[in-house]
Amino acid sequence: MPSGLAAVPPAQLPTKYRDVIKIALRPRQTRAFVLAAVAWHLFLTSALLSTLSLSLISPLTLAASLLSFGLGVLPLLAKRKRSLSQITTPPARLPSSKAQQLSAALSDPTLVTLIFQHVVAFVVLALGYAALLTYRKGGWAPQIWVESHASFYLNERFLYLVGQSIVLGAVYAFVSRSLPSPQAVASPSFDASTLTTDTPVTIKHRVVAAFTARLPRAALVAALTSSASILVYSIVRIRMWSTILLVLGTRGVMRRLLVPSFRVEFAFFEVSVRSVLFSIAATCAVETAYLLLDVYLSHPLPPVSKYAKFPNRLLLDGIEEPVLFFSNHAFSELARLSAGDKEMRGLIYRDVGGDVTAWMQIRDRCLGLLEESRLFVVRRGQVATKPQASMPSTSQPQQQKTSAKPPQTIWDQLAAGQTAPKDSTPPSTSSPATAPSTSTTVSTPPQQQPAPLLSIQSLSKTSLNLITLAWKLLPSDAKHVLFGARRQQTLLGESPSSLASSVIARDAHRTICAALTLKSLLCQSLTEDPYGTVSKDIKRILTAFVGLDSEIRTLGMQLEAQAREIDDKLERVEADGDGQSKQGEGRGEVQDELKRVWTAGGAGQLDLYLVASMREILNTFERFDLVLGDELEIRLGECLR
Repeated sequence: MPSGLAAVPPAQLPTKYRDVIKIALRPRQTRAFVLAAVAWHLFLTSALLSTLSLSLISPLTLAASLLSFGLGVLPLLAKRKRSLSQITTPPARLPSSKAQQLSAALSDPTLVTLIFQHVVAFVVLALGYAALLTYRKGGWAPQIWVESHASFYLNERFLYLVGQSIVLGAVYAFVSRSLPSPQAVASPSFDASTLTTDTPVTIKHRVVAAFTARLPRAALVAALTSSASILVYSIVRIRMWSTILLVLGTRGVMRRLLVPSFRVEFAFFEVSVRSVLFSIAATCAVETAYLLLDVYLSHPLPPVSKYAKFPNRLLLDGIEEPVLFFSNHAFSELARLSAGDKEMRGLIYRDVGGDVTAWMQIRDRCLGLLEESRLFVVRRGQVATKPQASMPSTSQPQQQKTSAKPPQTIWDQLAAGQTAPKDSTPPSTSSPATAPSTSTTVSTPPQQQPAPLLSIQSLSKTSLNLITLAWKLLPSDAKHVLFGARRQQTLLGESPSSLASSVIARDAHRTICAALTLKSLLCQSLTEDPYGTVSKDIKRILTAFVGLDSEIRTLGMQLEAQAREIDDKLERVEADGDGQSKQGEGRGEVQDELKRVWTAGGAGQLDLYLVASMREILNTFERFDLVLGDELEIRLGECLR
């Protein structure tokens, strides 16, 4: 029995699946918090350049690291844990290009709150770092003694560290927590390979894989942000403080409160080294805390329904759970029990006494999930909303046309070398109307927080106007060098890999679990089902498998053709620019990216295990004369060849 449930008597076990999962996850949650605190302590001492010294276990260092972690990182983890219990729909389709993803993330109403939370966290971490630096060598306290004036003044190093932490928190929140979309980052990250691979995938394996994939990127973002901050500050430092002194005066009270003393050396080299080390340590610590929580909370649990008084009822409550986090755990448990627990399968087979049996509920829920995934692939990620239902029938083809070829934006005009049109305001005013079809937000939260949304949109519009003006001033040769064909494709072009990851692999874990559950219960029913009710649904299950797999393969071939066409176009443009033919020397970057996403993401796994499930079902029942119909047999042959 899981240690979290060991303290609960079976008679007092909750009847709701979500409550049981919360109890079972408490030890894992505590372990993730402890490991995240240890990671921040190690990163902090590394930034202090004292990892191998006795200060690693000094009471002051331990107290500062624990206090900064509790006030800075722990609230972020608590917010993350709460958000997992509130998401009821999988993330919608991602925008088709990186420019549209950036625009959608900037216009998301939750971005301001997200940035504020991470800014506060990084400032708290910076305060703990500055306190330890002041204790070790001095010079980083908020106030510093000036001998010539015999008084305390603001410390410029401390002010810079806090200011850089604000920038670092905003950059990290936008880059790591909002892209490619806030909804995709906030959704629970369950890994279907923990159920489908022959070798067991442990928490340690998943943590190591997450470290390898996410920490180098976080360290690079932190190093670039910190280096850019110190470079910009060194350029504007004199002019900025001179302007502030002109406004406040040199002898007033406000000068003592807001302006540091310049009689103390700033020491650019030391500040740059210390700030870069802190930025990398803080960013890696926050990223480590997030990935530890995600992995520990999303890894499959030991079966919790077996310890309930009515296991079937608890499992059925779990797969009907509207919250994605608990529903993923329920489908994961159901798939594992259906594949490897004969006793639990017997309970499902023998539950035929009521009007709606356990098998019927499991079958209908799993087939409904497969149908939802199929329709999402058929619509190419365009979710039908209420306003679309009241529009004429011509709106759906028009919406599919706009999703395939989005309207020309300011980024497209810049790529084509065009100037800003006179009617450049209508696209920004019409963006709320097109937001449901291009962005990942399904509801309409901008009505709740109109002020932050308007401010972000106005800032984005101003930035685009500045970019347009700077673009017009550049010579044509410089435009080609700065924004060539491949850069245009990377920023503005259609991304087949994005479509594969957000349409096919949108809800891959639950879909694979549903397919494995149906396959296992159907194949094992040949020898274990005493009533033979499960085998009556062979044709219905195979039809659902074939329908989803056919749509996946159709979209996969379309994406492959689109990627090949993009690569060929880029090769022709580069060949025309160089004035010579480059046939046979194509790099195929878009195709390689699509293959990597297809293999690493849930799209390839979903296709693979749908085919494997269909093959195993047919091999199990091959001795019987199955009447499947000509159409289904033809489609099965196409999927299995």
